[in-house]
Amino acid sequence: MGAIAALAGAVVALAAFSPSAQAGDVGEAFEEGDIDCVKDAFYEGPAIELGDEVAFEVTCTVDAFAVKFGTVTLSDALVIIDVLPDNFIIESAACLSTDPAEPDITGNLVDIDGQQVTCSWIPSAEGFTYTLEVEGTFLEGPCGDLKNEAEASFGGDFETPAVFLFVECENLAVTKAATTATDGTGATVRPGGTIVYTVEVCNEATGFGEAENVFVVDQLPLGAEFESAASPDFDLVVEGSEITGTKQSLQPGACGAIFITVNTANDAPCGFQFTNVAVTGTLTGNTLDADDSDNTASVTTTVVCADADDDGDHHDGDRPGGGGGGGGPSVSTGDSGLAQSSAVAGWQLGLLSLLMVSSLSVAYLGYNRMR
Repeated sequence: MGAIAALAGAVVALAAFSPSAQAGDVGEAFEEGDIDCVKDAFYEGPAIELGDEVAFEVTCTVDAFAVKFGTVTLSDALVIIDVLPDNFIIESAACLSTDPAEPDITGNLVDIDGQQVTCSWIPSAEGFTYTLEVEGTFLEGPCGDLKNEAEASFGGDFETPAVFLFVECENLAVTKAATTATDGTGATVRPGGTIVYTVEVCNEATGFGEAENVFVVDQLPLGAEFESAASPDFDLVVEGSEITGTKQSLQPGACGAIFITVNTANDAPCGFQFTNVAVTGTLTGNTLDADDSDNTASVTTTVVCADADDDGDHHDGDRPGGGGGGGGPSVSTGDSGLAQSSAVAGWQLGLLSLLMVSSLSVAYLGYNRMR
């Protein structure tokens, strides 16, 4: 009986020191700290536009310290980490508090690593507030609804305060197309032919914002003669070879078009290229474009003659006024601004030959008289 009693006592002692029993004791002896955190964003207007100043604030209030064994108050660090969106440009950051034992940290002393800003304090008492503040701007997309979340920890309590934003920005895009009487794609035109350009400007729906004071400038090709310009959407001004269209606003998903007609010169050389360029944007610059890579467009039309190769060059002997021996240097053809071969025509060669023969004859007669 004594041996059994001794064995039972050993089992009880072993159970008292088992890992599960120790874990239970520790759990009952530790009470987490308690923080209450919120995140806000401050900006002017109903929505954030690209280029606007935005201030993010994460504020935590210490409600309770962590306690061990019911009586021991633990001194722990309150840490707030805020990771800002990649398209947000951080301009300044600060670690602020109402705790007199914790001085404010600003400027270069703030822990900034890329898009991550970190602040930490050792709270001295309950009831104080601690704030991570970041100021900057959104200078590019993505636009629309965005969520930004921070992390805060203190005494075993962990929180993820978040703020929801709407970033509004335009996304203008311009496209160009051309048509000619002989080519629906506008890739080619005959000398003296007409080119009709269609310029379309759209505020892409992905921009999520109205584009105000929209403009488009179309530069006519060198050597083309302006005939007309019309638009149901833009107010147009024609100055020389430049056509400017303006529109008060374009809603997301809306487009506007301009139709421009030019004439090519009758003596336009085969292979000559007419390139038309258009650029769009906003006059006031009160909003930024989410993607400015599509704000310029161009289209090129090549002069092709009836008896030309696919590359626009004549066959040997087919060039007007030529004798198959190739053209001479290029010369200006007047107001068209184009270049034309100065190959000597047949009648010019004949006249030149007569002059040379006459000169030689006169020289020969003079020589005989001297003899």
